[in-house]
Amino acid sequence: AQRLEDEHTSPPESAERAEAVQRLEACLASLPEPERELLVLRGYIGLSCSEIADRRAPPSPDAASMRHASVLIDLGRRLRLEE
Repeated sequence: AQRLEDEHTSPPESAERAEAVQRLEACLASLPEPERELLVLRGYIGLSCSEIADRRAPPSPDAASMRHASVLIDLGRRLRLEE
């Protein structure tokens, strides 16, 4: 959470960001392992859908892309429920 802050962040904004990070971490932890792995491969490591399809269960780049979108939608729902 610290790296999200800068010298212009007020204490209430810092607290709000910390809470948002905690909610995100909790929602990510609640996802099944294959879905978390998909988010990590695509979002953090930066693999393309083709590379993910070569490594993982989605049988094609299109399937990997659709699965990624579905996981993001599910994560968004979980985050809204946490608010």
